Amino acid sequence: GIPVAFEATDALSGIRATYYSIDGGATQTYGKPFTADLSTGVHTITYWSEDVAGNDEAKDSVRTTEVKVDTVAPEIAAKQSPAANAAGWNNTDVDVTFTCTDEDSGIDGVAGCAGDTTLSNDGAGQVVRGDAVDVAGNRSGADSGPVNIDRTRPTLVGVPSDPNGAGWYKDDVVVTWVGDDALSK
Repeated sequence: GIPVAFEATDALSGIRATYYSIDGGATQTYGKPFTADLSTGVHTITYWSEDVAGNDEAKDSVRTTEVKVDTVAPEIAAKQSPAANAAGWNNTDVDVTFTCTDEDSGIDGVAGCAGDTTLSNDGAGQVVRGDAVDVAGNRSGADSGPVNIDRTRPTLVGVPSDPNGAGWYKDDVVVTWVGDDALSK
């Protein structure tokens, strides 16, 4: 809930009572600070006081205050570009970008959207963290990944059978091929 407190003063006869209403609802007598359970949105609290002599502030001017409530965290979504191949790997840098939205704080409700990163190092299972904060201070985050990058070409080595003592072969040569890709296998 949202804490609400009023402080009325009257230098002569003193305050008899303070009254308030929330969003045009029923008039209530204020007694002590309270917590108002307000839903997400913009609310108007109207308030006025009456002194012991019977002077009613509401006859001259009613006071209002606007209370903006947002208890819902912003949304954050990640996108990787370029997308990984069918095996889940990239062989280039990968840009990870985040998009943040917050409909509850209004059209400009996002105060911060951070985390955009370009991954350029080879590695498996890389994760990028993005964070969002709205104008009310609500926060959320999202991880993007795993991102797998392997820009190192695989190796292929031919290993022939042993030649004779002079380094020559007189029959078919058997070559054993050994391939290796240490990262994306």
